Amino acid sequence: MRNIIVVNDGSSDNTALVAKSKGVKVVDNKINMGKGAAIKTGLDSTDADIILLLDADLIGLTPNHILDLLNPVLNNEADMSVGIFSSGRLATDLAQFIAPNLSGQRAIRRYVLESMDKMDITKYGVEVALTKHAKKCSIK
Repeated sequence: MRNIIVVNDGSSDNTALVAKSKGVKVVDNKINMGKGAAIKTGLDSTDADIILLLDADLIGLTPNHILDLLNPVLNNEADMSVGIFSSGRLATDLAQFIAPNLSGQRAIRRYVLESMDKMDITKYGVEVALTKHAKKCSIK
C-alpha cells in the first residue's frame, strides 16, 4: 500500500491546499519546527516500512527519479538511498556538487529513522545527521 503524506511545517504557501485538493493526506505542524521534526511528524503518521523523503520545492522531478531512489531499497540492495539531481536551481545544483550527501531526497527503511536519537531536534541539519548515523551504524 502506498501512502502520500505531506507535512506542512508551519508553511504559509499553498502546498497544503494543493495536496489536499489532490486527495493527499496533509499533516500540519502549526509552527515551523524544522525538517527533522517534520520528518518525525510524517513518520508518526504512517506505518510504512519504506519512507520516501522529497523536498516540496523540487524542480523537474520525474517518476523515473522516484523509481531510481526507491529501487535500491525495494530490492534490498540498500537501506537508504540518496538522490543526486541536477538541472534544478543553480544554488541547489552547486550544493549537490559540493556535498552530495546533503540531499534531502532519500528512500529510507523505517528502522533507520526510528533508530536515530533526537531526529526531531536536528532542524535543517537532518541530512548531515542521517548520513553520520548511517555511517556510524554501518547502514547499507
